[in-house]
Amino acid sequence: MNTPSLSDTPVRLNSRYITVLPDLALSITWTPSGIHHISFHSPRAGIHAVTDSHLPTFASTTFTLLHTYFHGTPTSFSTIPLDIAPATPFQHSVWKACRLIPWGTTRSYRWIAHLIGKPRAARAVGTALGKNPVPIIIPCHRVLRTDGSLAGFSAGLSRKRTLLHLENITQTKSPHKSPPRA
Repeated sequence: MNTPSLSDTPVRLNSRYITVLPDLALSITWTPSGIHHISFHSPRAGIHAVTDSHLPTFASTTFTLLHTYFHGTPTSFSTIPLDIAPATPFQHSVWKACRLIPWGTTRSYRWIAHLIGKPRAARAVGTALGKNPVPIIIPCHRVLRTDGSLAGFSAGLSRKRTLLHLENITQTKSPHKSPPRA
């Protein structure tokens, strides 16, 4: 007798579009376990809200925190559960380190590489951040080149600038600081 594996079990995904700025909407997708994906959209693209009548508490908390964030208020997403599998152990370590970067500050790809014990992996850190499924919650927009200049962002550099501006960050600040000691 074959028993179904966990991967054979369909996972119900729910999603909702929210407008957070006059020119920006987000699509947030979640599973019963946590937030699964966030993507950026233009509200002019004809996106309509898709809502589930019984939102889990973490989903409604996420929407509230996102609205707070986009009103320029320091916001922490550290308590929001995430369901972002599958990912490699390296990606998870990079994303976990990125979540340590506080509101209104930046760090470099090299800083994250040092923090996770892979000091020569700054480019690999950038690749892992490019696959971040939940930008803002995992604040990859706060990661800059060592010289303080902008580097890639999955939603585009103009949106990265918008997020940095919301946090009163100018990209001329030097993002390289010593990683915290474990």
